[in-house]
Amino acid sequence: KGADSAPTQVDSSWHSVTGGARAIVTHEATVGNDGERRFTPGKAYVTDLELSGPLRATPRQALAQWLEDTRRGKNVRRTVTITPIDQDGKAARTFVYADCLITLYRIPRLDASSAGPITETVVIRPGRLEIC
Repeated sequence: KGADSAPTQVDSSWHSVTGGARAIVTHEATVGNDGERRFTPGKAYVTDLELSGPLRATPRQALAQWLEDTRRGKNVRRTVTITPIDQDGKAARTFVYADCLITLYRIPRLDASSAGPITETVVIRPGRLEIC
């Protein structure tokens, strides 16, 4: 789901969503100047989301626009809403992730020996989480 003037699109073709949980840092973690997070003990944060699904013949338009906007350096933060479907086919609680950035887009490797579905993956770093 887009934020601000970004496009809004419902995409139910993601087969797997992992991460996106609230966590509390129990130890200090520092890293170099590579852009990775620096954590402060006792501070809450939201873990990265990883969405995986089959590569589709028609592109995910909102994702493609988000990637293009990120490349251009404009409107890079978006709101992502995830509503899981339970075993009965009913919508479960909704998770709203705000101030999200795409940190990785994994392009599927295509070759003649590939067997099974071709999967694309996007990793998103959320700023905040609201559970509705």
